Amino acid sequence: GYQLNIDEDLLPQSFKEATQLTQLIKERNFKKTQEGIALTAELLDYFRTVIPAQQAEFIAAQIRFYLGKEVASYVGLKPEPFKDKITSVVNSLRSFKNMVSEPAANSYNKMMADHTRLRKKFIV
Repeated sequence: GYQLNIDEDLLPQSFKEATQLTQLIKERNFKKTQEGIALTAELLDYFRTVIPAQQAEFIAAQIRFYLGKEVASYVGLKPEPFKDKITSVVNSLRSFKNMVSEPAANSYNKMMADHTRLRKKFIV
């Protein structure tokens, strides 16, 4: 939280608290709006200009995958069952690969060193 200047006492102390906070934020702030739909449409149009055509076909499905069905509907992303299924399978395979692959040597130590360095930088 220190990188965002959030008092660390306000951060959840457990997974359960984090889940409850996520749900509360979602209930208070996630709503369907015409502005959100328009911004999402513009974002998709932009992606289609900078991403190769074959990959761009799955951009909306990828966004839907990460947002989830409910939030995706708020921003006007309609389900596309075939593309959604392919995207889900590809992401599941990537997750599985990450679970079974050997982590980089000392990755935890590097992460913690970076955390400590950044904490010192951001906390005055």
